[in-house]
Amino acid sequence: MRIVADGSAVVGRMVLANELVSGDRAFVLDEPLFLRADDRVTFAWSAVIVTTATGETFSPAGQGERRCWGRWVGSRIGSQQG
Repeated sequence: MRIVADGSAVVGRMVLANELVSGDRAFVLDEPLFLRADDRVTFAWSAVIVTTATGETFSPAGQGERRCWGRWVGSRIGSQQG
């Protein structure tokens, strides 16, 4: 399940996550995390901040990384023409 991690979207149901993605950034959690309905997830630099429905915040342990989701269109790299 993809969770929008922009701080404004609310998790609609309880989910178990091991990785959170937002745009071209990902955060790989050290251990799986249960997100409850109404939790909000925000990326802050290389950390993730979870805000619960009651207003409590916490940052799960893990590592942030940048990812590129681009596609090579019309590329002929490595192709042989003869």
